[in-house]
Amino acid sequence: MNSAEAISQKRPLLDRFWITRAVLHSYSQVLFSDSTMLGAFLLLLTFLYPLQGAAGLSGCLISIASVVALGISPSKIDSGYYGLNGMLVGLGLGLFFQFNVAFLAVVVLAAAFTAVVAVVMKNLMATLLGMQAMSLPFVAVTILLFMAAKGFDNLSVSVAPIQVARWLDVFALPVVVDVFFRSLGAILFQVSSVVGMAIFVGLLLFSRIAALLAVVGFASGTALYLIVGGSMAEVGTNFIGFNFILVSIAIGGVFLVPSLSSYLLAAVAAASSALIAAGTNQVLMNFSIPVLALPFNLTVILFVYALKFNSRHASLQLVSMLIWRPEDNLRHHRALAMRAPNPLHVRLAPPFLGERVVSQANDGDETHKDRWSQAWDFVIEENGTQTSSELPDKPEDFFVFDTPVLAPADGTVVRAVDHHADNPVGSIDREHNWGNCVVLWHYGSVYSGVYHLKKGSCKVSVGDRVKRSDVLGLCGNSGRSAVPHLHLQAQAGPEPGSPTIPSLVAGYISTNDGEKVYRAVGNPVKGETISQPEPWDEVREAFQLPIGRNFVFQDESHADKSLEWTVDVDFSGTLFFRDLKSGQKLFFEKGKGEVVFGMLAGPEEGLLQTMLLAAPRIPLCRLAGIEWEDRLAPELFVGATGRLFLDLLRPFGELHRVVSRTRYLGQEALVFGNSTTNAHVLQTVLWRTKFGKRKQHPVAKAKLWFDRLLGPVRIEVEYEKGESFRLQQIITG
Repeated sequence: MNSAEAISQKRPLLDRFWITRAVLHSYSQVLFSDSTMLGAFLLLLTFLYPLQGAAGLSGCLISIASVVALGISPSKIDSGYYGLNGMLVGLGLGLFFQFNVAFLAVVVLAAAFTAVVAVVMKNLMATLLGMQAMSLPFVAVTILLFMAAKGFDNLSVSVAPIQVARWLDVFALPVVVDVFFRSLGAILFQVSSVVGMAIFVGLLLFSRIAALLAVVGFASGTALYLIVGGSMAEVGTNFIGFNFILVSIAIGGVFLVPSLSSYLLAAVAAASSALIAAGTNQVLMNFSIPVLALPFNLTVILFVYALKFNSRHASLQLVSMLIWRPEDNLRHHRALAMRAPNPLHVRLAPPFLGERVVSQANDGDETHKDRWSQAWDFVIEENGTQTSSELPDKPEDFFVFDTPVLAPADGTVVRAVDHHADNPVGSIDREHNWGNCVVLWHYGSVYSGVYHLKKGSCKVSVGDRVKRSDVLGLCGNSGRSAVPHLHLQAQAGPEPGSPTIPSLVAGYISTNDGEKVYRAVGNPVKGETISQPEPWDEVREAFQLPIGRNFVFQDESHADKSLEWTVDVDFSGTLFFRDLKSGQKLFFEKGKGEVVFGMLAGPEEGLLQTMLLAAPRIPLCRLAGIEWEDRLAPELFVGATGRLFLDLLRPFGELHRVVSRTRYLGQEALVFGNSTTNAHVLQTVLWRTKFGKRKQHPVAKAKLWFDRLLGPVRIEVEYEKGESFRLQQIITG
């Protein structure tokens, strides 16, 4: 048996038994978590009254079985959404009704019906609002059952769970503290403050931010509820207080990126849920029905949907992907902000081949002003001059004249003008300010335009679909252009010369004093020389990384340790490496011009962090003589205590910065058993800056060898403190 076969037989237990994972995720989702350990802990807590716990687990399993029968794939069930709603229905019924044959029949039918409602609501919410259905199916079905139960003589009210809670609650706590813990327990339909304490401990271990938000939400919601005339007894016994807690966690750290602003909004949202709870409680109490999680669901849906239209307050940002744990949400957001600044700005590729000098940049001192400030002008310079003649008197004397102009991004041609004459040098056409041009529509209200093209040079027509770097025309001297140059801008409308919108240049090489630096994204300044990188099939094919491809590595520092990584994709379409033994994940993105390795998740035994350190960002272009920088999360270089400290303070700013500098070293012979390959080598040096100091300290050096057909074939990482890893791919077959 070879190493690959041996590893393939060591799949994680929960990968084989996906139902187990789906059940545990159903319980952990109560606290917005995908942690199976937290799920197992919460599952055990529900069995303090065994019959109620059994009802909850039965509801979970029946709902899962029902959606399987409906044809829902295990990968979608794994998230826990369907089991969560069935589990809550079972726990709720188990709290309020005695166990008998009628009760069992109702639990089975209710859980199955909840699964159907969950499927419908999930698709309706996604289609109509682009949002999660959360626990709305549970709320709808449970309210319906409570109303129907009034006509069922065989369903009797139970007091057994309350008696168990009284037996457990041996601590004499201040009223506010007692109600807080009872509210936490009510999340699982447990009316004991001891269960609430246990849940708070679990929440604290899972996420310090979530634990803090639980306190903030409870304080804010309870304060307003008391102000408007509610009582503390209602908060604790009518299943109202837990709504404040869940709203605060969801708004402050799950659906929004945690920040001081999100904390304040969480407090406002929790207070708003108190008003909704007061109103719904008045209606539902007429039918002897508790408000359940209705205030939570309504409040979160209203606030999150409203924030989808937020374009002004950068401090209130919805998460780009649901990672659930607030600390991970914040870490992912900060990583994106560090590695791809100004995410709302349009990205445009250099619309030319070869090198160009920026003759006018954003907020230029000539024409790039006011509503047209976000633009660039490009020229060609050789030996400090733009012309081939000492006394240029015609456009043809300028190097940039008659050179190809390329599409800066994929799009559709909405305007193509090429009938205006090119101006004599020193003259401008004031009547036709923008001259000959091509305007592309990209998406929504985002357009781009290239201007001052040569007369009769347009290669495209209105309605044509173009790809990035397709030829649109030739550089000219039409419109308000005294000398030939190319004008590039992103704009808000299809008409030539529409007001500009913020944009950045993506994937270009900046040359300064002969030193070439690759910039993934940037805002070129006046006088800067930039060029579009030349695509390189060697690196592009090496990092195709198709879904399902496996890589087997031998850890040379531990001769008996082999690793198997596979390329996978999650429900949102995000690609990641997954270590098949430990379950560790390394997320990455494949764009047209680069591969970017991002967030790590899971245990470190999979050593996927070595791939991230060796090549955080890989431009898919000619790399010789080019260096590029990136930013990485500081957690990679601190221990557990340090990560805890960073998690607590991250919403208020970063105390550490880690910068990587990567360079292509050329080719090197690499031995695989009895064969040899000439692999390409990347070297990365990582530096850390502490507490805002300017001095940088090296923290690690890494190398990555890659081959066109084999992909990454060797990784070496050496930490400053002496620890090192050397992984080499095992070629099988």
